[in-house]
Amino acid sequence: GPWKLVLPHRYRTMGPEGSKATGGIPDKYKMTELSTPALFKLTDDIGETRDVSAEHPDVLARLHGYAEKARADLGDSLNGRKKAK
Repeated sequence: GPWKLVLPHRYRTMGPEGSKATGGIPDKYKMTELSTPALFKLTDDIGETRDVSAEHPDVLARLHGYAEKARADLGDSLNGRKKAK
């Protein structure tokens, strides 16, 4: 469907917006964190700029349920969960 759920995680990103590479050397990376799930409707926002989770709690809950099932089946190293046997 049109929905994309992004789960909380830490990630590396380039420097602050507006920073630039110099002499072919990229700006420094920084660590940042997404602390709550984010929901995007890709048919309306392909660039994933607007989190619509507050407007669609039913979709958020449904997709989060799928994610939890996958975590139970496959494990989740970020959260220290082992896969099902």
